[in-house]
Amino acid sequence: SLALVDWIYNRPRAKDDSVPSAIQRHTSFPMYQTTQSPYDLIHTGGNFMTDGFGTGFSSNLILQENPTKSEAQVDSIMHAFMGISRYIKMSTLPYDQIHHIDMHMKLLDEETILMGEYPPGVADGPQIEANLQYVLSNFNSVYGTPYKVIRIPMPPDNSGSYPNSGGDYRTYANAVFVNKTVILPTYQVQYDTTAIRIWREALPGYTITGIDCNSIIPALGAIHCITKEVSASDPLLISHQALHDTYNTASPYEVNARILHRSGISNATIYYRTDTINPFQSSVMTLTSSANDLWTGYIPPQTAGTKIYYYVGAESVSGKRQVRPLPAPAAYWSFNVLLNT
Repeated sequence: SLALVDWIYNRPRAKDDSVPSAIQRHTSFPMYQTTQSPYDLIHTGGNFMTDGFGTGFSSNLILQENPTKSEAQVDSIMHAFMGISRYIKMSTLPYDQIHHIDMHMKLLDEETILMGEYPPGVADGPQIEANLQYVLSNFNSVYGTPYKVIRIPMPPDNSGSYPNSGGDYRTYANAVFVNKTVILPTYQVQYDTTAIRIWREALPGYTITGIDCNSIIPALGAIHCITKEVSASDPLLISHQALHDTYNTASPYEVNARILHRSGISNATIYYRTDTINPFQSSVMTLTSSANDLWTGYIPPQTAGTKIYYYVGAESVSGKRQVRPLPAPAAYWSFNVLLNT
């Protein structure tokens, strides 16, 4: 079920502050507000990301803006209103001024972090790296495995300056997903081409669309700062950790996925192929753990040297259909059956 949560907004922007109420009137979704003690909480969307499975990320700004609350109290409110059971907080950065993590970080999925990167020793680069190492050293993804990290440059402004020397806080992490498209801030072709390539390699099958943000980045924000994702009205969840390369040529490759919908799941399928020219073949998945909404299926064993491409699809009892990755079959996961040397 969908609902809205409206945090206390502490910026002098009345129209911004009225947006949640306007959305509530438009959608008629229930809205819960963190305005009354003991649940009063000041927070901003640019300083919050979630993996969708109970883990949230913010900078320590969340603690600094709520000085009358202990960290445990903040965590309790986020659990009650946002379902966050693990709240990871990182040190604020010296030069970003607003201390919102969306200026240098983006979750691409439940186990992949896109992280901005400055040249060595420049601007917020050292603190960003320290924060990333803190996360990697202390927390694993929802699958119990280390987070994957993709680096993306934080480019200088038109004069070649970085934030530590008065330059604009240019970022390619401040992007937003809209269905099968990523809307990406852009600035100069010489830097944009690298950023677009990194995004395309990280999210094959997605459309990566750039929007010139030179006019707004001096105000310390880009695309993610001025947008808000709207969730699907009838979501069907498919969560799957992609298979890794293997030497196995004798037994089938097990594919597990957590799949759920409020009406229940009627069927789930693995679609696979070993050549991008040929059509996908299908393999039926079965419910192997109703308590964990876990579905399991198998891809037949392949000879060494084969690359396998696959995706997962499911249909709910009500007839809703979904695939993962979202742009499949244009997008897919892949793994290699390695040669023994």
